[in-house]
Amino acid sequence: MTSVIDLICFKCKHWHEFDDGCKAFPEGIPDSILIRNKHAKPIKNQKNNLVFECDN
Repeated sequence: MTSVIDLICFKCKHWHEFDDGCKAFPEGIPDSILIRNKHAKPIKNQKNNLVFECDN
């Protein structure tokens, strides 16, 4: 059985799949965000203050 993970990243206004990915993490989204599936406040060593914002 295959499980599907519904990442918050794909619902965030800072995510641009066909552009440059995540504006908060241009070098790649850290595992800590992907594992917890949360990004309500900037993490240590983040180079900006962007956090999850719903793209609705």
